[in-house]
Amino acid sequence: MKNIKEITLDEVLTEGLRIKRRNGDKVTTQQEEGRIARNLLLYFGKKAKLSFDFQGRDVINRMALVEYYNHFSQRNWCAKPCCEKRLRDEEGFCKPNQISTISKALNLAGACIEYCSDEHQIDIANPFKGYSPGGKNASKLGKKNFVERRNEIWRDSEMKQMLLASPPLVKDLILFALNTGMRRSEIVNLTFASRTNGRDYDRIFQNENGNWFVLFHVKDQKSNSVTQCALNDAAMEIINRQKHITVRELDDQGVLIDHTYVFSMLNAPRPKNTKIKPKWITTQFRNVRRKLGIREDMFLRNSRKTSGQKLYDAKVPLEAVQGQLRHNKMETTQDWYVTPSMDHAAEAVKSFEVR
Repeated sequence: MKNIKEITLDEVLTEGLRIKRRNGDKVTTQQEEGRIARNLLLYFGKKAKLSFDFQGRDVINRMALVEYYNHFSQRNWCAKPCCEKRLRDEEGFCKPNQISTISKALNLAGACIEYCSDEHQIDIANPFKGYSPGGKNASKLGKKNFVERRNEIWRDSEMKQMLLASPPLVKDLILFALNTGMRRSEIVNLTFASRTNGRDYDRIFQNENGNWFVLFHVKDQKSNSVTQCALNDAAMEIINRQKHITVRELDDQGVLIDHTYVFSMLNAPRPKNTKIKPKWITTQFRNVRRKLGIREDMFLRNSRKTSGQKLYDAKVPLEAVQGQLRHNKMETTQDWYVTPSMDHAAEAVKSFEVR
């Protein structure tokens, strides 16, 4: 691999995002990552360099990353362009960004460096690699005990209350999430057909055995491989009773095609001929939860964990649970999405008896 002494962050981000787009990122992801890249450059500057000696003016090193984290994770006063769009409090101070938001920006820069390094076979200094401002928080998550992990699963009584009090569209979205284990963004962006690398294909299809599935390409999900998610009868009933909309949008190669979305705002209390924004469903869920006085740590995102736990409690093999949730590693399913109960232990010891 050819060694390169230094290269600017601007060059790396531009080339890295170009490679990601070529590899099939969806348009919404491209727009979001383009915005993140611009914000990084507004803070570090277009002349900021990636150098192996990590010394000198305008050089990005670990200390610069710590300063970046401190700048955006704390309440402060900043009139620079990098903070123009940050939310401010009543006194005009910038509100702290979430750790996940800061991590996303740093991870994007590190990924772009890796893309450029692999594509052009050059050695580029990568101070972003291995740096995790949320490391302490992540270690706390890893140390959750049995009770804390079980509390992330929705209780049946809470689930019933939420479904009874939710508007029809919100109820359908919650039920669809529970029946499929799909993520919020995957549900609101679900289409009947799509196009990848110039090839058209059905995203919702039926196999030779009469079972229905959703097809996920790399641009449709977090995973880096093509996966499928099974749809049961309840999920298909939800799909069939929706009012669908067709939107002309760019595909992964920049060509305009018609996308027919499964869920739309036509089914909302105030109908609109538009797509559903992920933030809308989160806000609706939170409003219903607060109206009912349900615990604040019952989040919409935990519908995915609840779905996985329900499958596991129904004695579905762990490999099948992993496949439905589309995890690359079994450890992800075991460590974060299913938790054995004492009933599981009781059934296990009943399978053998020593007398």
